[in-house]
Amino acid sequence: MKKFKTIAATLLTALSACKSIQPENSDYLEAKHHLDSAQFSIEQLDALSSQQEPTPNKKELMSTFLKETHSATPALERLATKNNAWAQYRLGLALTAPFTTPEERNRSCPLFKKSASQGYLPAIYALAGMCSKEITQAQLILLLEQSLNDSEKFDMYYPTPAMIYRRCHKNMPYALAMPNLTKSAFEAEAYFDLSMATPAKTPEQRGKRLAYLEAAKKRDCPAAQRHIDNLPPYRI
Repeated sequence: MKKFKTIAATLLTALSACKSIQPENSDYLEAKHHLDSAQFSIEQLDALSSQQEPTPNKKELMSTFLKETHSATPALERLATKNNAWAQYRLGLALTAPFTTPEERNRSCPLFKKSASQGYLPAIYALAGMCSKEITQAQLILLLEQSLNDSEKFDMYYPTPAMIYRRCHKNMPYALAMPNLTKSAFEAEAYFDLSMATPAKTPEQRGKRLAYLEAAKKRDCPAAQRHIDNLPPYRI
């Protein structure tokens, strides 16, 4: 009898947990499952040696990447319509995959813009890199600052593929896969970029640039230390 009550209690707890899962969470888990599989396939494709691996293996990996990316889009669409910044960004990336129609590709920039306006750092970089006509330098700086001041709300959405030119670490020019960056790696790039956009003509400006560089260095940005070492002293 005691064993029966224990099993019943366990089942009730499990049912209660299932009821507490919101549709948004289900869509997120579904989309993430497919996107993770797509990322793994494209990274495996990058790892193949073009001269040593047979072509069918590459075709299969590319086919899996495209299939999994496509399979993620319905859940992403549902989340994006609910103003989920992560989904808007990932849907925008999905629409840049090979063989996507021009009409679908044209949806990417508006999606990046919606996500970036909520402060999602990966989307800010995608907007600046792919949709440069949609954002000014001043707007980019403001978005980066706002994002870094309120980044905790997106903690669960990292690591994520990055449409970014990295200044802190070496870029992989021949890779098909976008680098899958942590939150700290994104922030390192953002702080470093803000430091480069900050003049150092006054003590206040110099202090602000140094603070940005220190924040980037703290997040493993070797380039930041070089700039700290070369930062000229302020002279009256």
